Amino acid sequence: MNKPEVLNGMVSDLIRRGLPADYATRAAAEFADHHRDLVEELQATGFSESQAQTEASRRLGDTRTLVKKTTRAYQRRYWCARWPLLTFLLAPIPAVVATWYVSAIAVSLVFSLLGILGFVQDAEPSVTLPMAAPLTVKYVVLVTFFLVMPSAVTYAFARLAKRAALGWQWIILAAVVMGLFVGNLKWERIGPGSSITMTDRETLRQIPQPRPDFVIMIPICDPTSWSWSGIRRWYTSNAVQSCQLLFPAAVAGMLLLRGRQLALRRERLFIVGC
Repeated sequence: MNKPEVLNGMVSDLIRRGLPADYATRAAAEFADHHRDLVEELQATGFSESQAQTEASRRLGDTRTLVKKTTRAYQRRYWCARWPLLTFLLAPIPAVVATWYVSAIAVSLVFSLLGILGFVQDAEPSVTLPMAAPLTVKYVVLVTFFLVMPSAVTYAFARLAKRAALGWQWIILAAVVMGLFVGNLKWERIGPGSSITMTDRETLRQIPQPRPDFVIMIPICDPTSWSWSGIRRWYTSNAVQSCQLLFPAAVAGMLLLRGRQLALRRERLFIVGC
């Protein structure tokens, strides 16, 4: 276990685990210096150079153990690594809901501003304008809320995991939680030609289809989905529903693949620079 072996082998392992190259280099250099100091101390007590090298390596530990300790020390610098279950299992749903809430407030403020500027004459333009918006605009808004925003939140959690040098398991966990939650929310078109039957809440009688619009449903409100076949039918009822379920996982997979490629590139650059 001489100094070049410590620097080359250990730095490569640390980079593959997601640590920055400069941090990995400093950590390996510190262990190499400590190893050298141990060798000098042992030689001063009467050990031969080969015996001192062997004993210093034994006291310092094998490279795999040092890599694990260094990785854990780096991860403890970040709160998401100290509480990974809280971060990647419980936090994704509140995070995307908060994103929706903030975005809805922003959209409402924009519509209110349009009303103040005189584009609509109504006491509550923030309510009237969204209802009167074209169907295409509503479709774009729904795609943004249920595909783009969950993917952006998944990306943010993936960045957190990457920054803290956490394993791919936590990124996939956050993506699965996000996909299951967002995939539960189904938005269907209502109006002429729609397969949804509209009924009166009081009399439960069928009523004529309203003008074209969208409604959002959840499985708990649909008793036909309270079974395995119903769940499967719910998630595969249309292409958009399947995308809501799978898109966060696809984003996480692409980020993991990209992160792996970057780590290998940093490792090659380090080896070439040695």
